[in-house]
Amino acid sequence: LPVRNFKPFNAETVAELIPDNFITPTELHFKRHHHPVPDIDREKFRLVIAYEDANILQITLKDLEKNFKYVEKPITLQCAGNRRIDLYQVEECQGLHWEGGAISTSVWGGVMLRDLLNFAGMGDGSALV
Repeated sequence: LPVRNFKPFNAETVAELIPDNFITPTELHFKRHHHPVPDIDREKFRLVIAYEDANILQITLKDLEKNFKYVEKPITLQCAGNRRIDLYQVEECQGLHWEGGAISTSVWGGVMLRDLLNFAGMGDGSALV
């Protein structure tokens, strides 16, 4: 992958390879980080959902795996700066000089946010999470 920044690490897919696969192979998926990747302790990690009335719900990874449906969906992610290098031809701007490879499609898996919010009692009427 062409690297645009080493720390934090950012690299893009070779744009000519994107049309070859509907699902981007893992090793070709673009990498975009604003911060270092956290090292998570599976036993200590808690997903925190904060309610608009200041109540807080904490869910462990074991709870997520045991109590919620696992779902997989093909999703395309694109960095908002994709093709920013073309903007530099018009005027100077901030950000990495992405070419056309800051876009990839993968099959992502996990728990649906809607399921978590419903479990937490935050239906469609909740204003803030």
